[in-house]
Amino acid sequence: MRTSALLTLTLLALGTFSVSAVAQDDLKKKIQSDVQKELENASKGLVERIVGAVEKNVKAVIQKQAAEIANLKKQLESAQAQIKKLQGLTAEVAKRDAQIKQLQGEVAKLKASLKKIQTPPKKLTSAYAGIAVAAADRGAKVVAVVPGAPANKAGIADGDIIVSVAGQKVTAESLSSTIRSHAPGSKVKVDYIRGDKALSAEISLVDKAAFQKSIAKKVDTPPKKVEKPKAVLGVLIEEKDSGLEVQNVEKGLTGEVAKLANGDIVLSVNGANVKTLDDMKAALGKLKAGDSLTLVLKRGEATVNTQVLAGGEEGGLKAKVVKYEVNEPKKPEPKKVVKPEPKPGYLGLTVEESDDAVTVTEIREGAAAWAYGIKVGDIVLGVNDIKVKTIEDLKKGLTGKNAGQAIQIVVRREVNTITIKGITLGAKGQTLKKVEKVDQVVVGPPKKKEKGHLGILANETEKAVVVVQVTAGGPGAKGKLQKDDQILKINGKDVKNFDDMITILGGVYAGDTITIVVKRGDKTETLKVTLEKKS
Repeated sequence: MRTSALLTLTLLALGTFSVSAVAQDDLKKKIQSDVQKELENASKGLVERIVGAVEKNVKAVIQKQAAEIANLKKQLESAQAQIKKLQGLTAEVAKRDAQIKQLQGEVAKLKASLKKIQTPPKKLTSAYAGIAVAAADRGAKVVAVVPGAPANKAGIADGDIIVSVAGQKVTAESLSSTIRSHAPGSKVKVDYIRGDKALSAEISLVDKAAFQKSIAKKVDTPPKKVEKPKAVLGVLIEEKDSGLEVQNVEKGLTGEVAKLANGDIVLSVNGANVKTLDDMKAALGKLKAGDSLTLVLKRGEATVNTQVLAGGEEGGLKAKVVKYEVNEPKKPEPKKVVKPEPKPGYLGLTVEESDDAVTVTEIREGAAAWAYGIKVGDIVLGVNDIKVKTIEDLKKGLTGKNAGQAIQIVVRREVNTITIKGITLGAKGQTLKKVEKVDQVVVGPPKKKEKGHLGILANETEKAVVVVQVTAGGPGAKGKLQKDDQILKINGKDVKNFDDMITILGGVYAGDTITIVVKRGDKTETLKVTLEKKS
């Protein structure tokens, strides 16, 4: 800028002075040359200054950036150190977390142990589900279900694996105590596995003793009364003018037992007169085997009275004779010797009737009852062959007995049953002497028979009763019963279901030996098993 001003002043100065044209040109050239040199020098200096300034600024910027980079590097190193420190702290925290978790587990174990020590065991009840189990990988495997028991009613079956009861996992060892931790009558949810299916059922628990009592009551129930078969007389009757004539008496049947003979004329059957075959059929139509049959026959000049218990068909119930009399025609009676009229016999006691029992309340001193040692409080059970439950029974036993005749009386005195033989009756008002040696038999109370058990668990199938478990050391094991045996017969009677088995076993007791026929594989075995008391 300074160079330009100089050039302008020079030109102005030239314009002021008057010179020649040549001189002016030379001067102009010289001036231009000088000016050019001046410009070049000025330009060279300016560039050097500019370059110097730029170099100085660039150097300052580079130094500043280097300082900033150094500062950033320090900050980075500091940050890396902090990160490394934080990483160390994180590892320490994780280590302490693991230690805290371990301590928490140990504390939980200690709490559980302390709870077991401080909390008394829960009292077990008599709750009962009616199942037998064996160990399994995931729980308790059902090996037997008691018929009619809660588990049976809920649909639990052999082979099911019980996993939990009321949400609590169980094993074969813990199942019973788990069930018994609930009260009888409560309902519990049972989770179990059948095949590859997970199922559940609700079981209503019962009291074990009450359930077993109900089963025992069912076992003790007598079998249903079987209708009697029809009686078979076993004779051929031909209707003739002389009456109903007996022909062809078959051997072993009722007619032969009643001692009917060919040619006998049947006059009456059980008190009903018979004159035709229709009368005979009507009289015999409702007669059953075992019923009493009374026949009145005419045999020549004699009359035959025969009484039997009628039999059935051959091989069935056999007839039994009760009474047989042949009355010949009366002959002239010899003159009767008049004997003094006998006096009625007198026992000499007062009784009271209550609840199917006749109890002695008073004894007349000097009478037969007193003489033979009958006591107040004795319960009269029988007179001769008549059982006494009412006063009428007692009267019936004494009816027709005269003074001087002997009778037999059975009484119960406290727990003993006493049979007093040869009691000679006196007459009313007669005083008898005390009998010193009374012919009597004293029998104590009968020993109560206890029900026996086989020591097995069985399952009823469509075709048979199958043994599913044999208790080790029990009666069944001693008698060589085995699992999967099919029970065919007990004591000669067919067993097709539980009812058959219960009916047959209802009549046997502990100590009795029974015969059991079983099917084992393709063979049939006959076993002897002695029943034992239930422990």
